[in-house]
Amino acid sequence: MAPVSLRSLWDMVCHKDFYSTLALVLLGLGGLVGNYIFGYLQDSIGRRPSFFIYLFIECFFGIATAFAQDFLTWTAFRIGVGFTVPAILGTPYVLGLTITKG
Repeated sequence: MAPVSLRSLWDMVCHKDFYSTLALVLLGLGGLVGNYIFGYLQDSIGRRPSFFIYLFIECFFGIATAFAQDFLTWTAFRIGVGFTVPAILGTPYVLGLTITKG
């Protein structure tokens, strides 16, 4: 039996071959929206508490992505992951700068 890929399982061929690119674009757009929301959250409650909030959100959506049964659900979960990615990448850097400066 040949291995089954998600591309063939979810029928993302021929006229639906752009779906994987669309999911990647939506992940990036989620990051743009998340930047503004989490920037506000960092300014209101602090960087360290907000870091753990969006770390939890990213873990939840990342694990949920593994259990998605169809493309639409998988894409929604990937948008949730993309929502937190810029904040996850930027906050430790800023926290490290504030710790070293004292």
